[in-house]
Amino acid sequence: FGPYPEVAKSLVLVFLLLAGLYTFAWLHRWINPGVAWMAGLLFLTPGMITWSHAIMLNVPAAALMVGSLYHGRRWLENNPRSLQSLHLYLTAGLVLLTVLTYYPGGVVLLVLFAWMVGKVGWKGPWGWRIGVVALAGVALLVPMIMVAARLVPTHVDWVSRFLIEGIQPASWTFYAHRMPRLFGPLLLMLATSGVLVAIAQRRWRREAWWLVVWIVVTYCSFAVLVAKEGRYILFMAPALVCLSSIAVVAAARWLAAKVPRIRSAGPAFVILIAVVMSWQLWEVWKRPVPAVRGFAQVSSFLEEVAPAEPVLYDGYHSGIFTFHVRASDPDFNRQVILGNKLLYTYALHAGWREKQFATSQEEVVQLVRNVAGCRWLAVEIGARSEISPAMTLLRQTVETPDFERVRSFPIEGPKVERVDVYRLLGAVEPSNSVRLPFPLVSRDTFYEVEPIPARR
Repeated sequence: FGPYPEVAKSLVLVFLLLAGLYTFAWLHRWINPGVAWMAGLLFLTPGMITWSHAIMLNVPAAALMVGSLYHGRRWLENNPRSLQSLHLYLTAGLVLLTVLTYYPGGVVLLVLFAWMVGKVGWKGPWGWRIGVVALAGVALLVPMIMVAARLVPTHVDWVSRFLIEGIQPASWTFYAHRMPRLFGPLLLMLATSGVLVAIAQRRWRREAWWLVVWIVVTYCSFAVLVAKEGRYILFMAPALVCLSSIAVVAAARWLAAKVPRIRSAGPAFVILIAVVMSWQLWEVWKRPVPAVRGFAQVSSFLEEVAPAEPVLYDGYHSGIFTFHVRASDPDFNRQVILGNKLLYTYALHAGWREKQFATSQEEVVQLVRNVAGCRWLAVEIGARSEISPAMTLLRQTVETPDFERVRSFPIEGPKVERVDVYRLLGAVEPSNSVRLPFPLVSRDTFYEVEPIPARR
């Protein structure tokens, strides 16, 4: 389809649609067919809107997790001892895909385990057939775990070192503070109402149990992990939508009983769903999706002035800039060298495992001229442009007589103002190889690599 951001975004949106379809199926099968269209509320949650427009794995993993729980519940309700159930194999396959897509998605196994214990007790489904399926799934994950432990030990350490962090009060309140912005006040209010309805009305207690276990296990699992981001609990959104639908069903039936003009719950469903959807749409309309614009113009300008030369880029949005360079250069005539590989490096955030390879303006010039061989530099200016001493040093160096500012490009986006393009005066002598640091692997791990040769 070509190297376009729309392609990657469309793929993520397809997974969002898959999550919506499974939510629709859940509502239609276990709550009420008339309220199944409440699944559209999933598309209007602020978190889903934001992260479905980001090229990240949270939404695809959430879709696979919802699918695995849907089929897992159907298997448990039909016959958890049966090895002949198609839903058992669909559950195992989707769980495997979930973990291989996004390893924190392994929390879905804990939800399924809690369901199994709650549904059939400790002695229920633990037959040898189910054990074989479970062991086969684990066996397929072992090679990936071994690769991760060797190549990214820092991430593995985050997952395994959770007990100390998990007992801190701030760890348990982290996601509670972010849920209103992630899911919206209306969805949280309706979901809470759904729980209260289930407590008051016996007919809904079993359904609410499935959903509350889903939410509680997910929340607790991510609360004890060292690494925390609001997007990790997106997986809770479908469960909140289903709990909200319980409140809507109860309200619709109450209206049908109390309002003479509404003779059945059907019209009440339509009215309430329309009100909820309209309110949520108004809420999310006020929260624009984060976007960054202007880097295509920077890339196009450098393509004109340096069609076959390396360019040094330094700034938070280096990935966006590099994408535009790569997308317009299928023959690899151009190169991008990052400031956080050539001049300094740190792991994930400034200060952590940080190393500075240039401590003076003279050393900066020497690295740019004789190692990177760059006549052209693109320097990002914004709130994140001087979070490291090395970044500040580079911005001071480009203002010296060794460099000439050629042009500035305004950038639309959060915490970024512009990109300044500089030209290094004098001759450059590029090195045949570049020493790349990978601080997430080790403080002292470097790889000698040669630039990709141009395709003639």
